[in-house]
Amino acid sequence: MQLTTPTTIIQPDSAVLASWQSNPDYDYNAELSIDSVNSGRDFWYWIGRLLNKLFDPFLNSETSSYLWMVVFLVVLGVILWFLFIGRDRLFVKSKANTTSQEEEDTIYGVDFDKGIAKAFKAENYYEAIRLIYLHAMKRMNDAEIIRWEIYKTPSQYLYEVRQTELLGALRKLTNQFLRIRYGKYPPTSSIADEMLVERQIILNWIDTHQTLQEGGEA
Repeated sequence: MQLTTPTTIIQPDSAVLASWQSNPDYDYNAELSIDSVNSGRDFWYWIGRLLNKLFDPFLNSETSSYLWMVVFLVVLGVILWFLFIGRDRLFVKSKANTTSQEEEDTIYGVDFDKGIAKAFKAENYYEAIRLIYLHAMKRMNDAEIIRWEIYKTPSQYLYEVRQTELLGALRKLTNQFLRIRYGKYPPTSSIADEMLVERQIILNWIDTHQTLQEGGEA
């Protein structure tokens, strides 16, 4: 009869086991998480290390939070610029075309009534629409409602107008002008006629308020 040695059962130290479980270096389950989540976490971790490495000599725990705030505001500013200003510039076909358009889109020294009538007679509705829009801009600039600058985008002038009656008409003019000028939308006589109506609303408002101001000053 062969005798066997009793098996000794080793009991793990619960304190040591708990310390291992709480140590992230031994968290092997983390490797089973979704790759995209890990990639995003690793990316921001890398960004944080890069910023700390660059600015660590100048930062402490308090100023580090300000740095992240500045980074957030810069990113937010870029997004807002694209949404409200930069998007109009995307419609420009080329640098050469932009230069020629800026040179011809002037509100000074132009007989708008004569030019608009000539464009309608020749059925050149693209030119008629352009002149109708620019005439409205000239009158608003003369009335100091907007400040005309050649490098501004059409949408920027909408933020300068504070008069509700004018804003609606100007928005319609601007939308039609952008569609025809940059959106390759075919110009038609009906669109030009609609723009004439909106332009007249603007001119009538300006004339009425200028008359009231002159009467008050007298």
